Amino acid sequence: MKDEKLPNLIVKYSPEELWFNPEKPECEKFLKENWLKIPSPYIAIVRADGDYLGDLLEGKLTPYFSGVIDSNEYEDISQIRNKIDNFLKEYLIKSGGNEKIENKVKELLSSSNINYFTQILNEAKIIVTPAWHVAISAALNRSLIKEIELVNKYDGFVIYAGGDDLLAFLPVSNVVDFILESRRAFYGGYEIGNQGGSSNAKPFYKLNEAEYPQLAVIGRSYSVVFGRYKDPLSLLTRMSYSILENGKERIYFEKNGERYKKDVAIFVYQGSISYVPLFTNRIDIVKEMDNSKINIGEVLERALKEIYNKINSGDFSTSLLYDYYNYKDLIKSTNEDKYRRDIIKTWLSRNVKSKSLAKQYLDSLVEELLNLSKIETIDYYSSDEANIEEDNALTQLILTLKFLIGVS
Repeated sequence: MKDEKLPNLIVKYSPEELWFNPEKPECEKFLKENWLKIPSPYIAIVRADGDYLGDLLEGKLTPYFSGVIDSNEYEDISQIRNKIDNFLKEYLIKSGGNEKIENKVKELLSSSNINYFTQILNEAKIIVTPAWHVAISAALNRSLIKEIELVNKYDGFVIYAGGDDLLAFLPVSNVVDFILESRRAFYGGYEIGNQGGSSNAKPFYKLNEAEYPQLAVIGRSYSVVFGRYKDPLSLLTRMSYSILENGKERIYFEKNGERYKKDVAIFVYQGSISYVPLFTNRIDIVKEMDNSKINIGEVLERALKEIYNKINSGDFSTSLLYDYYNYKDLIKSTNEDKYRRDIIKTWLSRNVKSKSLAKQYLDSLVEELLNLSKIETIDYYSSDEANIEEDNALTQLILTLKFLIGVS
């Protein structure tokens, strides 16, 4: 196609006519060859919501630690609580040796006020004070300030931001980067007004020389609905809400026998849904608060983005995403790392297009994908545990990649 033909096409035809023109493929080829890219007809509707925040505002700590400490530790906490309860009763009623104190304690135990404190003990609640609500509200406000900044950074615009809720529209090419930084902003580790920050930072915001705590443990879940520019926005926004509310309640992730839910990114494209865990090591972080273990968004950053970029650069063939399903059952058929590693490596090697792709990189990617294959994704369709569908995070990753390639 001659260079002068493109201006003639643009002048001669209206956009609607050019769309259906038989010369359109030739025109698109010319644009690609000249490093011009036709914008995607898709937009990403991103909705975010904090996990267990309503219960946290009521002072309930059990949901706050849900999926973070295991059942054995819950039993330990219960035993310690009972020991303290018995000790206080024994001391106040028997050991006090004062009849007035004894009568006063009995009066309190029989009064209606004791019901409130009994509920606190039984439901693992704390006494809620104004300072508690102020601290939570301030942490949420700091997160939203950073998130609005991030939406602008990634060429999107905010529809709604308040409390722990966010609704924004973003270009499809920037949505993964936005979720990564947004999730980290909710955790902390940023300076307000500064685009910097690290996933290995402490869960605080820094403003000048002061550091303010964030809600580091409760998690944040996201829904991403890919819709065409002609789709009704009201339908897409309602879908983003229902997908997020239902999805984060019914999906569980299980790793090494330890289970947690929420803290998930849910992607929707043409009726299909994928679930990507955002925080795969929460238990260790809570127990030790060891910065070296913090890996928010590791699946998105170290696997999804890497493969997506390698496909776009031509290092991997697009058939990598479809060829996976030829190996999926083989990977799931064995629990031995050695065999899983060999199967994953064979699958990747079959779809390498670039000879310059370093063996060291491939070996590292194999280990990443091997770890993902060990994270079970469990979907409870109802309260009946027999009615579940199981998969793993690797399958969810491949499905998400197919979405991203499809909307690019």
